[in-house]
Amino acid sequence: MFFTFPGFDANGHRHARESRKQLVAMGLLPKLQSEFTALDCTIDDRRSTEKGYYVELCFRIVAMTESGKRPELVDSWSVTWTRQLLSNIKERLVISGIGSEGLCNDFQLVNTT
Repeated sequence: MFFTFPGFDANGHRHARESRKQLVAMGLLPKLQSEFTALDCTIDDRRSTEKGYYVELCFRIVAMTESGKRPELVDSWSVTWTRQLLSNIKERLVISGIGSEGLCNDFQLVNTT
């Protein structure tokens, strides 16, 4: 799971990126990793494809197949739609999408019964 902090608010102003990153790094990631021990969570500041598009936070979930392929299964990001719709700068919305076609192509259903 990769988290990225683009560093800009809805108006294009720089925000307190480091403090938000610290909250995730010290609060959210340890909880996720203690609950899901096989999960590898990292903060990736090198990703640049979403900078300037995603507002505060984006994350993606990547799985590894038996052959070592690493398809991206989930992409999620914060958006400003509810802020604009409700005219309230405090509104936050995170949306996610899962690539079901890739999931079905890269992984097989295992019967556990």
